[in-house]
Amino acid sequence: MRTQARFATCAAVLVVLALPAKAEILRGIGSDGRLWDVDTRSGEVDFVSRRISSANSLARTPDGLHWTIFSWNGGSGTSPNQLISFDRAGLIVDQIDISHSIDGVRSLTFDAALGAFVVSSLSGAGGIDAGLLWRVDRDNGEAHFLGETGDETVAQGMTTAADGEIHGFFASALVSPAVGGLVGIDPITGVLDDFSTAPDQLPTNAVQPFQSLAYGSDGTLYGVTLLKLGHDDFRDAIYTIDPVTGAESLLHVLDGRYDFRGVEVVPAPPTAALLGLVLLAARRSRA
Repeated sequence: MRTQARFATCAAVLVVLALPAKAEILRGIGSDGRLWDVDTRSGEVDFVSRRISSANSLARTPDGLHWTIFSWNGGSGTSPNQLISFDRAGLIVDQIDISHSIDGVRSLTFDAALGAFVVSSLSGAGGIDAGLLWRVDRDNGEAHFLGETGDETVAQGMTTAADGEIHGFFASALVSPAVGGLVGIDPITGVLDDFSTAPDQLPTNAVQPFQSLAYGSDGTLYGVTLLKLGHDDFRDAIYTIDPVTGAESLLHVLDGRYDFRGVEVVPAPPTAALLGLVLLAARRSRA
């Protein structure tokens, strides 16, 4: 019996170690506040939750939680925003009032060194004036204004690289087709650094610039935009982006219109955790 149990345990361990690496999963939040998971290998989209409403951005903290900003009355300037965190299942974990109402939120990312979020917004609810940058403390929601990013120019998508650098895709709110480029952002001063070799232009059928950016666990930079493929045929598309040149490569055109306003990587369960479950099951079988 012991020999059989040991054989079964070894076989199970080999199976776990031989499992192919899972595809990167991007969690996206649509303009309607619904959450979806996108398989970057196949382009398949799975529904997660409809619990987050009036949200327009997405960020992930090192503890694996995802965060968005909820705007009362659409961020009218008369009611406070809230930072809302939710777990892998899409269930709300925490809600933190932000000290200052931030209108026209466009994107959100997290700076682990500062323990704070960086927020991009467009001044004037629904207006086109200037892009603004904010820093919001995770612990207490205290908002600090960093400055303007330029007339009619805003960071439509932001993300944080593995080295802690914050990158954003900046674009003019008035140009069509969308023209923009990758820019580095200082989370303390708000100073911008154009680190790609030159601004790039999205395909002519892109409805908007990259509203969502996310770095994968292997350093791949993903960008999501909305394409117009026909008279009433609008679909989200995932691109990979070269952070040095700004050049984009189409990865997948998705099966419908989700209008993603933010995407972030969903942490995959480590192989060690799966191996632990296998060994625990094997011990119980011998008991």
